[in-house]
Amino acid sequence: MRKHPGAHCRAAFLSKSNSVSRLAALLVASMTFASAPAIFADETSARTQMQDASNPLIALFSSQGPLYIELLPGAAPRNVARTLDLIEGRYAFSGTSMQTRYYDQSSFKPVTAMSLRFGNPADHRYGLMPQTLAEEIDAGDLGLNEEPLLSDQGDVAPRLGIASRAQFEREILAPLYATMGIHDAAAVAGNSSRVLEKLQEMNVADALSNLGHRFSTGLDTPMMVRGTVALVSDPAGSATPEIFIALVDSPWLDGRMTPIGRIVEGLDTADSIGANPISTEDNPGDAVAIYSLRAL
Repeated sequence: MRKHPGAHCRAAFLSKSNSVSRLAALLVASMTFASAPAIFADETSARTQMQDASNPLIALFSSQGPLYIELLPGAAPRNVARTLDLIEGRYAFSGTSMQTRYYDQSSFKPVTAMSLRFGNPADHRYGLMPQTLAEEIDAGDLGLNEEPLLSDQGDVAPRLGIASRAQFEREILAPLYATMGIHDAAAVAGNSSRVLEKLQEMNVADALSNLGHRFSTGLDTPMMVRGTVALVSDPAGSATPEIFIALVDSPWLDGRMTPIGRIVEGLDTADSIGANPISTEDNPGDAVAIYSLRAL
């Protein structure tokens, strides 16, 4: 049967339309790929940014792309070893024979423009709770024991991040009163000269020690700058498995957390995650998913 002369034209038009559609789809995919810088983060590039090629390199795979983290054993040897055991599924949890990759199938929560957190035992999918370890922080390496608590003008060291009188009373005065055996208003009034003298003698490390933080020597503790990866202290003096990623320089956290590493590739991805804040009360389904962490 002879085909209608218009059939060939319609077929050619449809073929051309399909080609255009496919081309458009490819262009959209290309633009999407180009707009996602995290895609380009890879192990080879990450290794070129490491301080020491012998340090462990960790890949964190999330729904927004990968992050590559160089762990720093020289900064916190015991805590880095514990973190590696949790990542690799070697950690022996108390009260159970279960061994699992602790951070897998979790999420970033809470999230702010200044930091990301994940790994809080309260949010763990199996309810597993690793033992805390002592903080590993070298106050001398950070210069905390050389920085006076108060300036000659009476201002509190900016590094402590004291933003109000109430915070000063809570984080400086109350712990100092406890160490001095001052327990009521009458005792405060009767010891005002001693308290002032003590405040003038104190340095930043003294103030943090009064809060319960514990310092070591001989460690290579980095400052809490942008990209630093640290373990949250709760309570002060104890390093938990919860991981904190600083998105901005955070000197007020020096001496308050145990730094264990730094992001060497994918910091732009971390920034994009931080652009969408998530509180601890928000639905976990709204948080950026963490698929897995792997030691490379």
